[in-house]
Amino acid sequence: MKKKALTQIAFEFASIVFAVLLALGLSTYKNSIDLENESLNVRQNIIKEFKTNLQKIDSVLIKNVIYTNYLDSMVRLQPEEVNSFYFDYEFELLTHSAWDIAQNNNSTNLIETQFLLDAADIYHMQNFLEGFAGKVFENIGMALMRANELQDFNMALSMYYNVDLMNNVSQSLKDSYEDFLTKYDTSNSED
Repeated sequence: MKKKALTQIAFEFASIVFAVLLALGLSTYKNSIDLENESLNVRQNIIKEFKTNLQKIDSVLIKNVIYTNYLDSMVRLQPEEVNSFYFDYEFELLTHSAWDIAQNNNSTNLIETQFLLDAADIYHMQNFLEGFAGKVFENIGMALMRANELQDFNMALSMYYNVDLMNNVSQSLKDSYEDFLTKYDTSNSED
C-alpha cells in the first residue's frame, strides 16, 4: 500500500512538473512569437516613416529650386549691384518617432543588424540636417533684425552657402532614403 501511495505521489508530482514545464514552454513560445511580430512592426514603421520623410524632403527640394536659383543669381553680381534681398526657404520637419520607439523596444534584437545600422545612419544625417537648418533659421532671424546694418550682398552670400549645404544634405538624405527603401522595402503597395 505504501508503494502504491509513493508511486501515485511520484506520478502526480511528475504530472505537475510536466504541466508546469509545458505551461512555461508554451508561454515562452507565445512571447517569442509576440516579440517577432513586434520586431516586424518596428521594422515596417521605420520603412513607413522613411517613405513619409522621403516625400517631405523631395517636396522641400522641389519647392526651393526657385529660391536657390535666385540666390545663385545674386552671388554672381557685384556687391554694389545687389540692392535688395529676401528670404523664402521652405523646410519641413522630418519625423523620427519610429526610431525613438525602436530604440526602447526589446524586439530590435530580432531585427537584422545591417537594417538597424543603415537606419541609424539615415537618422543621424536627418538629425544633422534639422540641427543645421535650425541654426540657419536662427541666424536669419538675427540677420533680419540687423538688416539695416548688413549689406544685402553679404546676406545673400551667407544664405547662398547655407542653402547650398542644406540642399546638398537634403539630396544626400533623399538618396539614402531611396537606397534604403530599395534595399529593405519588400511591399509593392504605397502606404
